[in-house]
Amino acid sequence: MRFRYSVYVAGPYSNSDFMKALENMRHGLEVSAELIKLGFSVFSPFLDYQFIFFQPQLTREDYLEHSLEQVSRQDILYILKGWQTSTGTIAEMHEAEKCEIPMFFEEQTTPVALYEHYLGLYGEALSYGR
Repeated sequence: MRFRYSVYVAGPYSNSDFMKALENMRHGLEVSAELIKLGFSVFSPFLDYQFIFFQPQLTREDYLEHSLEQVSRQDILYILKGWQTSTGTIAEMHEAEKCEIPMFFEEQTTPVALYEHYLGLYGEALSYGR
């Protein structure tokens, strides 16, 4: 089994405009799937909405606490466009900074460029392990 760098995909999620919230989720999931296809192991909080079906009493704070714990376990934080107005994403960035996790911004680094960056740093590490 090959080594896979773990990536947390951070970005705007909720929105008072329901259609914008759905678009945020779609974009987050699309980028997450692309990163998986490139060979990364991905934690995508854009799937967390499913928990509401089983635990409707979960609060925003519960979700954020869960997310911050997951950030602390990752190798990379990948930040989607629109993060500037997302309090959750900003909290995730602070957690990554505290844990010295490198951050990459979608505006500057595409998923393919992220893959090429890590492949360039570590040669065949993504394909064959460290």
